[in-house]
Amino acid sequence: MYVTNGLSGTLSIINGRTLEVIKTISVGDGPNSICFDPVNNIIYVADAFSNSIISIDSKTDLVTGKIIVGNHPSAIALDPVNQILYVANYFDDTVSVIDINTNKIVEDLSTGSMPFAIAFCSKTHTLYVSNFKSKYLNSISEKLVYVPSKVIPVGKEPSDIDGNSKTGFIYVTNADSNSVSVIDDKTNNVIETIQVGNRPTYLIADPNSNMIYVLNDKDNSVSIINGQDNSVVSTLSLSKINGFLPFFMAMNKNELYIPEAIGNTIKTVNITNYSTGIIKIDSQFNKGAWAIVATKGDTLYITNIQYDLVYVLNGSTGNLIDKIPVGKNPFSIGYDPITDMIYVANAESNDVSVVNGANDKIFKTIDVGYNPGSIAIDQSRNIIYVLNDGSNDISVIDGKSERVIATMFVPAVSMYIDKGTNSLYVICDLNNTVEILNGI
Repeated sequence: MYVTNGLSGTLSIINGRTLEVIKTISVGDGPNSICFDPVNNIIYVADAFSNSIISIDSKTDLVTGKIIVGNHPSAIALDPVNQILYVANYFDDTVSVIDINTNKIVEDLSTGSMPFAIAFCSKTHTLYVSNFKSKYLNSISEKLVYVPSKVIPVGKEPSDIDGNSKTGFIYVTNADSNSVSVIDDKTNNVIETIQVGNRPTYLIADPNSNMIYVLNDKDNSVSIINGQDNSVVSTLSLSKINGFLPFFMAMNKNELYIPEAIGNTIKTVNITNYSTGIIKIDSQFNKGAWAIVATKGDTLYITNIQYDLVYVLNGSTGNLIDKIPVGKNPFSIGYDPITDMIYVANAESNDVSVVNGANDKIFKTIDVGYNPGSIAIDQSRNIIYVLNDGSNDISVIDGKSERVIATMFVPAVSMYIDKGTNSLYVICDLNNTVEILNGI
């Protein structure tokens, strides 16, 4: 048992069986809050008068380090899984976020006035802060910082990521390098770099055929990579439709679907014989911009970001089945075949529309961060990740309760879930890296 003695600047160590003080350690000028790291057997003590956190080796009872934090640290809490220490700074109205692997502050979070007590819930990954002067409980789970388990350098301006769960290879498009980086998920190292077309921005890895399809934005083509030897086996030229270039793709069975950014057509590519076709849809798309396609069986779900609709089409005939009103500026869409739920990220209304695939009706609307874009779904655990471009974070949604259970502070542009490890791979384009996060 460990007890801080604020006025004497010491830490008392008590035998839990005999309740006798067996040792006293000097720990600064005004120790108050204390917590224990069971992973590394380290005791952390907040010293209010020296504005620091003091670390003690519980095996030797020796002081091993000192971390300078904000003004008058009053409380500390530990996330042992992600090795993050949270420190409430009473007179700064902040919480310092410390990576205890490096003992460095990675961020300072704003709170209410005079935060003096905090608690971390490991089940929901939520940090609660009690603010003395504000007289309310402040939850700052909206900005929990997750330290990546590894940072992988890739090419210039990485833009999209996908993987083959059968081979364990992960592919990253590097728009400014005209290349695709290949990552082995066993070592999490880049094992090869493949040159493709001009400015690759989007890709799909097909685990069934072990082929990778790369959409090249500038030369309006699709590079086809054989995943067995990572060689480009073909490059398909796509004729421009209405003068605009495509920038998204979806795949269903033997067909690639490539919508125009503006217009009312979808280019189709048969991946067995590379024949192409065109699906024409509602003429309303001539005035609207639409972003991405998701597939469910033979059904296509297409977002119209100007008219705030999701169009439901028969993928074989192109016939319109339904129009689903969603939030403002629906930019991205994802489908979970296990739950038969469709998730639509609405960039302007800062929420996610959950559509029941059984009847194509809105089931729920979930508030997330600012300007949500990319969506990644962990089907095995029913977890949905939503990348919020405007707030530089990722909302984590529990698919069972359809609510946000945590938010990770990660500036990124695209995501991929590794089914083998449940790790989340995120692209950080400013650093030209891929970061690996352990999924919640």
